[in-house]
Amino acid sequence: MKDYLKLGPAKVGTLFLLFGTYLIFNQSIVAPKLAKRIGNLNTFYLGQVFFVIGLIGLTFVQSVFHLALAVYFTNLGFSTVFPTFKSLITDVVSKTKQGEITGIDESVMAGASAIAPILASVIYQWTGQLSYAIFIIFILFPHLFILFKTGKLKLSEK
Repeated sequence: MKDYLKLGPAKVGTLFLLFGTYLIFNQSIVAPKLAKRIGNLNTFYLGQVFFVIGLIGLTFVQSVFHLALAVYFTNLGFSTVFPTFKSLITDVVSKTKQGEITGIDESVMAGASAIAPILASVIYQWTGQLSYAIFIIFILFPHLFILFKTGKLKLSEK
């Protein structure tokens, strides 16, 4: 941001404060309301759409306003996908296995949280703005895999 949009440290700090506010708002207000209204699975898929919209927006950032808008959609996707994913995976196992599956999910998330920024940085370093298209492919791949294997996007109906 500093190099591309020529922002000083104070403006970058203000943007990060705004992005943190997005996270609080989306996870505490928007995501729960969406899940209650349309269900966890539909919220999960809608979150993927928000995530993709945000990544497409990041590809074409030309101003601080565009950046803030693109990050909002990316954050909205992130804020709806992860909580609903946890709900979905615990819904498909017996109550006696829910602690185990949640623990496995947390372990995978911890590993991914360590690896993802490094991988994303390397991809961005090599490809620049094209990296967002690559990230979209990473998001879509599991859905396409499920679709081709089962002929539908939903693994189960509950």
